[in-house]
Amino acid sequence: MKPVAITLGDPAGIGPEVAAKVLAAAQPQRPWLLVGSRWALVDAAERAQVTLPVLQSVSAPQEQTQPLAIYDVGAPRPDDFVYGTVQAACGKIAVQAVEWAARACLADEAAAMVTCPLIRQVTWMILAIRKSWPGWRVWIGPQPC
Repeated sequence: MKPVAITLGDPAGIGPEVAAKVLAAAQPQRPWLLVGSRWALVDAAERAQVTLPVLQSVSAPQEQTQPLAIYDVGAPRPDDFVYGTVQAACGKIAVQAVEWAARACLADEAAAMVTCPLIRQVTWMILAIRKSWPGWRVWIGPQPC
């Protein structure tokens, strides 16, 4: 069964904490594939004082054999990371996660995509620098997942 790709959102925002709290009580009916930075999820779980379940690490959706897995976008924790502040490095991580999950859906490797909260200002800034900000719907693609 294809997983639902769930992006963790901006590491400096509430997205990873929302994901951590949901995961602490999760009993998914189909596989969930988290997409983002593992360090952000672990930090958020510590802040929320919840215990994360075991997450299988994968580099592609087809590798997932457990109900819960994570694809780490590979971005290290920024040296100047501060939770709750707008940071370009964290926005870049969020954009990478959404792009990866969208590609997985469009390639028919994921059944659907869900995004945890993003800090829009940073996301827009990253995409504007790339000169590729056509809007959310166009950015992800016109094809349904």
